[in-house]
Amino acid sequence: MTEDKDKKKKEEFSKAFKYAQKLLAVRLRSEEELRKRINIKFKNKEVTELVIQELKEHNLVDDREFALEFTQSKVASLWHPRLIMVELMKRGVKKEIAKEVTSLVDMDDLKRRVRERMSALELRNKHLPVEKRKRRIISYFLRRGFPLDFLQDLLSDE
Repeated sequence: MTEDKDKKKKEEFSKAFKYAQKLLAVRLRSEEELRKRINIKFKNKEVTELVIQELKEHNLVDDREFALEFTQSKVASLWHPRLIMVELMKRGVKKEIAKEVTSLVDMDDLKRRVRERMSALELRNKHLPVEKRKRRIISYFLRRGFPLDFLQDLLSDE
């Protein structure tokens, strides 16, 4: 009887491990994201923890590496580090790691790129009245986590 249970457990572990590898082949994920996805599919916390442990042993899951890649991706999309940090923590990354990684963002470069994007948005919306144009630009960046005073400063610089 226990032989059957062991065999079934090994089979389930193997399937869960392959599933985790498939998820990681698409993109890096945090440990918590993987844990949730594996749990949803296999509904066995013990197997899930064994898979996570195995992934860690093979360096296939690393929250810091995930956070770095996520941050780079979102900064490229002009997200503010504050919003990136919140999103990382939602994905199960520890606050210390999220803080450390988002502190590496080059704010001068980000500010320069925001100015460039503001100019492009100005041109695209030049047919609109000035106030409506400014509201649209501000809304665009507020959705990406930028503080209002930061945006107003940049708009007044132009």
